[in-house]
Amino acid sequence: MLDSESALRSALEAARSIAYSTGPSGTALVELIGRLGLTAALAGRLVQAPPGVPAGSLLPCGRADLAFQQHSELMDLPGVVIAGPLPGDTAISSTFSGGVPASASQPELALEVLDFFGSGTGSEIARARGMRASGEGDGASSTDR
Repeated sequence: MLDSESALRSALEAARSIAYSTGPSGTALVELIGRLGLTAALAGRLVQAPPGVPAGSLLPCGRADLAFQQHSELMDLPGVVIAGPLPGDTAISSTFSGGVPASASQPELALEVLDFFGSGTGSEIARARGMRASGEGDGASSTDR
């Protein structure tokens, strides 16, 4: 379980290879490794998953010992055991938001979709997928209109 920064540091240092995702969450993880002062120690052990490939999919095939990605992307992968969210000040949050461009051909329909994401039902579905609505604590993702 990754219940402290010390446990996270130990897990990172013990891993032979560490998979991480593309995009902002992968960039945030690399920055976190730098803040922890582990860039040099982990050089050559970081494996960025190709675009569209979940970082966790590199675990069962042995390409990585540890993988980092949003909970919602890891939770249904076969052969993956989730060690928990990143602890305390090491937590990385991804915020998702939506908008409707003025040029939208069906703005009412787009607004209905955004309203659904912000509804109680939408929030329940998001929570079931490992996400949290904005303002619901330290979740991995949020939806705002």
